[in-house]
Amino acid sequence: MVVIDLECAPPKLYGQLSRRMLEVRPGVFVAALSRRSFLEIWQAVEISGAKSALAVYQAKTELGIDFKTIGQHRYQIVDNFGLPLISTRKSARTKNGSGQQSDS
Repeated sequence: MVVIDLECAPPKLYGQLSRRMLEVRPGVFVAALSRRSFLEIWQAVEISGAKSALAVYQAKTELGIDFKTIGQHRYQIVDNFGLPLISTRKSARTKNGSGQQSDS
């Protein structure tokens, strides 16, 4: 099983992915792919110029999965004693929660 999450990717890449994968929500693709097919698709993602991408795929690890990323995400993968965890990045929000500075 492979899951790919894209942000700001060109339409051509969405077309390439939709031929082999199911888009379960905007920018999120899922499929059962061979390793070779996954590597071909990930190569297309890397050269596409997408703002960011995250792939979760089967691997021979303790969890049975591994991650590949490109670009800046709203989340990051943190290694916790050999166990990969996903953490959200802190935003630059202020007291009013809008992300803009308030005068008060």
